[in-house]
Amino acid sequence: MSRYIYVSYPISATTPLYGGATALHIERDKAIQQGDSSNTLKLSMPNHSGTHVDFPYHFGETGKTLNDYPAEFWLFRRPFVLDCPAAEGDTVLPASLDAVPEDTDFLIVRTGFYRRRGEEVYWKNNPGLSPEFAGQLRHRCPKLRAVGMDLISVSGYQNRELGRVAHRAFLLEHDILLVEDMDLREVPSSIKTLLCLPLQLEGADGAPVTILAEIDE
Repeated sequence: MSRYIYVSYPISATTPLYGGATALHIERDKAIQQGDSSNTLKLSMPNHSGTHVDFPYHFGETGKTLNDYPAEFWLFRRPFVLDCPAAEGDTVLPASLDAVPEDTDFLIVRTGFYRRRGEEVYWKNNPGLSPEFAGQLRHRCPKLRAVGMDLISVSGYQNRELGRVAHRAFLLEHDILLVEDMDLREVPSSIKTLLCLPLQLEGADGAPVTILAEIDE
């Protein structure tokens, strides 16, 4: 028996944004209680808000956009959870990837930093991923399509130049998508499948994504 859980956060007025940006706004547009015929919201937000996916175009003018990925791309049948505890400002680079199956198609890097999501430090001094990690993963897992993490960005805010190098290493050099700000609060050590549904934005360099994980009951 299986059940499904969300591993993406709902977007709200309190969703943290990289760098402490305040560009996300959700407001009431219409309200039945105010005499309107329906309830509606008005949304204004960056496309890298909440749980979102980065495409190669995010860091390269000739990189692929959302439109370059067919629908079947977004079903991952060999996800794997890799625990890599990290603290403020760390650069994540596992000592060994021997535990990661070679047929992994979606790697979840669980640092535990999701526990700090309600704090300023979550965006102000977050851990980031090492650029070397991308090459090691591509060598280990030739079928890998995406790496997800419980970090607001692969780029540590206090080490942004290294973060830009890391983005280019994953997205452009090794063709690995990045899924940032995942909700890993209920994720067990084993996942059966992942279904990722990016918001269909024409020509997008990144997009909010809803992710469902199939796990054992």
